[in-house]
This record gives sequence, C-alpha cells and structure tokens, in this order.
Amino acid sequence: MPSVAAAFLSPSGVGVKLLVAVAVTDPAHYGAAWRTARNAVERVLEVAAENLDESGKDCSRACYMSHDQGAFSRPEPVALEIDPAVIQPEREAPTGQTSGPGEKISVGRHEAMILYQAKVAALGGPGVDAIVDITKAYIAERFDLSDGRTFPDDEIRRGAAGAVEKFGGGIDIVGETIRGLMISAALHASGQLEAEGASASAPTTGSNDLAVTCFRDTQEREPDWLWPCYFLRGGTHMIGGRQGGGKGLFLADLAARFSRGNVMPDGSGGGKPLKVLIVTREDDPEMALKPRLRVAGANMDNVFWTYGDFMDGTPIPTMEEGVAAIERAVIAHGIDLVIIDPLGAWVEDDMNNGQQVRAVIDPMNRLTRRVGCSAVFAAHLRKAGFTDEPMDAFGGSVQVTAAVRTAMLVTPTTDGTERMVQIVKTNFRKPQTPLFFSFAKRAGSAEDEPPKLRWREGTADDLAVEVSAAKRRDPLVSFDAVLPLLPKRQTRLDDVVAHVHRTLIAKMPKLTKAAVKDTISALVQAGQAHAGEGRKGSRTVGLSQPDPVVTAAQRAAAYWAEHPEATVREVAEAVGCSKTEAGRSRPKLSQAVSQTPDSEQRDNGTKDRDNAA
Repeated sequence: MPSVAAAFLSPSGVGVKLLVAVAVTDPAHYGAAWRTARNAVERVLEVAAENLDESGKDCSRACYMSHDQGAFSRPEPVALEIDPAVIQPEREAPTGQTSGPGEKISVGRHEAMILYQAKVAALGGPGVDAIVDITKAYIAERFDLSDGRTFPDDEIRRGAAGAVEKFGGGIDIVGETIRGLMISAALHASGQLEAEGASASAPTTGSNDLAVTCFRDTQEREPDWLWPCYFLRGGTHMIGGRQGGGKGLFLADLAARFSRGNVMPDGSGGGKPLKVLIVTREDDPEMALKPRLRVAGANMDNVFWTYGDFMDGTPIPTMEEGVAAIERAVIAHGIDLVIIDPLGAWVEDDMNNGQQVRAVIDPMNRLTRRVGCSAVFAAHLRKAGFTDEPMDAFGGSVQVTAAVRTAMLVTPTTDGTERMVQIVKTNFRKPQTPLFFSFAKRAGSAEDEPPKLRWREGTADDLAVEVSAAKRRDPLVSFDAVLPLLPKRQTRLDDVVAHVHRTLIAKMPKLTKAAVKDTISALVQAGQAHAGEGRKGSRTVGLSQPDPVVTAAQRAAAYWAEHPEATVREVAEAVGCSKTEAGRSRPKLSQAVSQTPDSEQRDNGTKDRDNAA
C-alpha cells in the first residue's frame, strides 16, 4: 500500500501497527479518515475485519512510537482521499450559531483531544495558551457573539492553568478540561446558562474541575494481561509475604521469566522478552538482587534497578513527587513491569493511615494507565500473621489491597518445605488453584548463593488449610498427608487422631495431636471427610457418610418403633446399648396404654418391672 507511512510491531509483540496517510485537514473528519484507511487495509491487504483493532479510531489512543528495530517507514506516502461513502453525521456536532435557549450543547471528547493535539503541534508543546486558543476558537467559529454575549477570558485561562498545573499537560486528561471549558463557553454564548441557571446543567470551570466522561464516549476493551489473572497492563498489584519467606526470590524469578520471554509458573504467557525496572530501598542490588537474578536465569540486558533517586543523587521524597521521573525512565527504557520493594519505604510515616498509603499507590495507578505498563508493590504482613480474612494479613491500612487490581500472598506451607502463591483479591477472574514452589540449590554452588525456585501445581484446598489456621495455636497439616490415613468407616475421632499422629510423628517431630485434630476438622468442612456421632455421644470420623441413625438413643427409638412388643433387654441387645438407654428411648407408657387392652397393659407392666429388676 503506497499510503502506508510506517509499519511496526505493537508493544505487545502480537500485532502490527500501521500509520496510513489520509488527505484530511478538518479534525472533525478524523472518523471518516479512519474508516477510509480501515477499508483500504481490508481490501488491499486482505485483512479480515475481525482481526483489525479498532482502538486506533480514537486519535488520542493512536500509537506513535515503536520499539521495533525492524520498523518500516516511507517518508512520502501517497495519501488516500476520504471515501464519501464513509462520511457520517457527527452525533455530537454543536448546534452552531443557530443555538438558542433550550437546545442541547455538546462537545465530543475526541474532538477536544484532536483540536488540542493540533494546537500543541503548532505551539511546540502543551500549555495554557493552547487550551485558551482552542476554547476561544471554538466559540468564535460556532456562535454569534455580536450581541455582546461572551465567556470571561480570565475564567478560561484559570481553568486552563489549573489543568496544566494539575495534570502536566497530558493530552488525555487536559482534553477533558478543554471539553468542559467548551461546553461551558457554549452555554454562556448561546444564552442557555442564563436560561437554565448556573447550578446543575453547565459544567464548572477552573482548577478544581472534575474530568467526567460519558459512557457513550467510552470504548469497551478486554483486559491486556502481562501475566493472565496476575499482572495487568495499565494496572498496579500487590504481593505480600513475611521477611525471609521467599517473597524476594519469587519476584526475582518473575523478573527473570519476563526478561527472557519464558512461560510463567502456571504455564501461561511466554513470547517476546520484556523489560523490568526494580525500584528497591531494601535489598542491595550488587549483593542481593543480581545474584538472585543470575540464579533465576535473567537476561541482564532487560532488567534495570534504581534506589528511587534523582540524577543528582537526592532521594525522591514521595511517590507523588517522583512519579514523573519514574514515568520518564519507563518510557526511556521501554519498561513493561515496575517492581517497587517495599511499599512501606514510600509511605510517609504510618502504614495504618489510608490516605498516606493511597498517596503512594494512586500515583502509580495513574502512571500505569498513562504508559500502559504494569506495576507491583511488595508488602510485609502483620506481625500477628493471618486473620480469618486473607486480605487482612497485609500489614497496615485496608487500602494496601483496596487500591490495587490484584493482591497475592506468598506464605510457607505447614511443614515449611514449600511456599504457596495465592491471589486473595482481584478485580477480574480468579485462578482456580494456587501456585507452589520450593527452593533448590545447585550442585556445587557456593554456600551463600541464592536458591533457584522449583514450581509445582497445587490445589485450592491447600489455601483453605493455610487461611483457616489463622488464630490457631498449632499450624495445620497438609491435606495430602492426613487424607490417606483416615478410615473408610466411621471410627471414633480420638482413635483416628492417635493413629494419624503416630504415623506422621517420625517425619514431623513437632507435630501435635491438636494440629492433627484441627486438620481433620478442616477436611470435614471441606467435604473430603465426614463426621458423625458414635456410642455414648462420642464423635466419629471417616471417609464414608455416617448412618442416618447415629446415637444409641436414636437407634433404640427406631427399633422400638418397628418392634413395639420387644422387651428392654431385647432392644439393648439388638442395637448395642445399655438397658438404661433402651428404656429411656421406649415410647411413653401413656401412649402404650391408650393403644392396648387392659390385660396386655398389665402383662407389659409386669414384664417391664421384671426387666428392670
């Protein structure tokens, strides 16, 4: 296609970006230009419509830079002429000079973006003047102000200055401010503001404007995963774990996998190598981080680190003040994942203060959305360990998990031989099973060399064991160790606990009977074992369901119902209970009297006395 000005791989590595030249001068015709280019690509390159990504039809979302070293470019492409068949009436077109009180005034968000981008290009950069000029030009082109109606210049400039100061001139957010200014200006110029009142119908202007977007202008899109279910592009995440519990080794293993494009521990992902930035204020890069990455097999060309300092050596005081510097580093090095370890090093002074926690996480949320990368914070757990709610295991305010897309826990299993990784909070679908890894030392490696992680698949039941152990004195034993030792038939619980304890004590010297008993209770709650009631009210457990009649009294009562003529001795021998229990379970004498002749009543009474004797 002679009209293709450039072609390159998309940042994800799974698509191709095309820049197609179209002869268009009016920003309002951008939609028609896009449709013309789309139809040409479908026809000339024979690309099916379902394989075309329509996100580029919004000019503010177009991709203008490439990390593809093999990108194609054509300095002088042949521009396509807009196809008249694709020109559609603009649904948000302003009503122009004919606007009057009662008519709807609307300015498209995309229109505001495109106008702003064009003005920025003309002025050489974003700024207050660009916003003011666009807003004034909009009013002058669409409204007749000969009768003296106008929108105060100082109010336009105040709103523009507030947008630039607050958002740094970013096109996406400042575009919303421009749109708000345009609508307010249109309402004033058309007289609607005076007719409707300044209270509710007209958007306010100034530095405190709220950026509001109608869902009509919001394009729905599928999540773009860096690691499906775990790390989202354009999202921030949290990983919690105890000090020395394997959290740092886990992050190093993930960084190594991303840097080489390897598959992830759950078998997903893999493909194009990605770049990782580690912002550390806890682990030493030379003595701790690089050895971990080396053992994990990282491509060192794709992993970067920083203490979170400015170029002059001064530390970034807060995340809010340093997010612009981090964003520049992300763009300059093409970073896909930012690891920030630990979260607490960036909180001002109180992890329990929700506002201070949000002051760290929110700037990273905005950064990831703007740039399209992913970020993950490493956090410590409470000193008291788990609670009944897994998310409450994180130390500090509830905002530690509330402000992120996904939150994960890295916790040791009961016997300490493995670590479990489980998503405990997510805004999307949750994996069915947790992940497990153990530590493996290479043969002949130095004593102080970090271990390599060895992954295996786990079951969701293991998470239930770990979490339900929250406030227990003794940790639970894994289901896999106890389940094979349970009897098939219902057996006295104390006997089962003693048997399991005797069997496992050789491998687990610190194992207690209380831990075994709690594990069996957890198995019953999970539906993998069944509890019942034996003789004299004793508790039973087994893999089979208990009989519908479980107590001695119930068995005796059932026997009496079927054999009302039986003696107490006969019932006791038949159901295996004492004569006292059998006698208590017999129907009341008054019931029997009302249903039997006098002679039978006397005979039964005599028989009862004989049996009692």
